[in-house]
Amino acid sequence: MKDYAYYNGIFSPFEKTSISLSDRSIYFGDGCYDVILLHNGTPYQFEEHFSRLLCNCNRLFLSLDLNQRQLLSIIHRLSDLSSISSGVIYVQISRNGGKRKHEISVDSRSNVLITLTKYSLSDRSPLKAITVEDKRHTLCDIKTLNLIYSVISIKQANDLGCDCAIYIRDNIVTEEARSSVLILVGDELITHPLDDCILPGIMRSNILRSADYLRLKVKEEKFTYSDMLKSDEVFVCSTTKFISRISEIDGIRVGLKNDGIFTDLYNHLLRDFTHKTV
Repeated sequence: MKDYAYYNGIFSPFEKTSISLSDRSIYFGDGCYDVILLHNGTPYQFEEHFSRLLCNCNRLFLSLDLNQRQLLSIIHRLSDLSSISSGVIYVQISRNGGKRKHEISVDSRSNVLITLTKYSLSDRSPLKAITVEDKRHTLCDIKTLNLIYSVISIKQANDLGCDCAIYIRDNIVTEEARSSVLILVGDELITHPLDDCILPGIMRSNILRSADYLRLKVKEEKFTYSDMLKSDEVFVCSTTKFISRISEIDGIRVGLKNDGIFTDLYNHLLRDFTHKTV
């Protein structure tokens, strides 16, 4: 079993894959990406991820030079080469631009990088978080390659023995460095509304649908740092995390007041995942 990658038509072992210096992801982070779970050879919610990838490419004036069928074919080939039937698929579309310059040619062909790596679902242990000022740009709804602030934020969290970095913008909780943030207040599940301050997370959408199925009230509205600390539960969610609980924020004990709702949400997400990937 070995991790494999695809780059512009060439399949190779992960550690031997080369990227061209004409790839503007190197100089400018000029591109976008998506992450998909593969389980038993089936990509989970493939159409939703592909649709988001296409939307992001369009907003960045990038051409997406492969269709769903072609991407599926590449994924299955990577799975065969690596002998990985359950893993993480990373798809990166970046601009090909020759020598380094800021100007772009909107009709240039894009570069396609796809990797498949081993993966197993993380345990359900509660996580610890810090909060940091949200200093990012206001195009957070595009899944771009510009993740340096996320890298720095997670480093700050890890240095303090924590797992997560929750962003605060003008006293409003936006999202976590790698995840969406939701809070539970009674039977109400609350999360920041979709705008240019947060990513339209696919697992976030799954949780909102699960909440509706479980007859929880759902509110997409802004909430403050204080609201978060006083809530019954603080959740973070992403494609690779599913849903996790936060037990501590900035050294303050929080949440963990409704085991039943967390368990119901987690199990409903897991059933959906396994049902659609058998």
